[in-house]
Amino acid sequence: MKIEFELTKEDYINFNLYHFCSSATQKRSITIQRYILPLVVVAAPFITTGFSSLPSRDSLLFVTIFYAMWVAFYLKYYKWRLARWINKNLDKGKNKGILGEHSILLSDTEIVEVNDYNEMKTQWDGVEGVVETVLFVE
Repeated sequence: MKIEFELTKEDYINFNLYHFCSSATQKRSITIQRYILPLVVVAAPFITTGFSSLPSRDSLLFVTIFYAMWVAFYLKYYKWRLARWINKNLDKGKNKGILGEHSILLSDTEIVEVNDYNEMKTQWDGVEGVVETVLFVE
């Protein structure tokens, strides 16, 4: 079977966002950045005033609001920043063969992806799985 398609910048960015956010290593890193690092900020008023006296109500309110907003919006910010970084790297050029027209040939033994600049073969044993999302099939 032969499948022909055009890989757009938006497709490439969405694929990479899905890939990064599905990676176990990235999930761990995002969890640390989203929950644990802000807890250090929440603990700062206790550390700066010393444990003998409690921090003021205003500083507790501030760090609590900061923590809640950070947790609520960090993932959205992370995805926005990652998409911006990918887009910036694509705009630098040197991406021949990534975007544009592609053909995929499916046979009983392998998958062959062909475009104007290269050809890539993957044995079926090397395919870990196929994932379908709202935006694409990975």
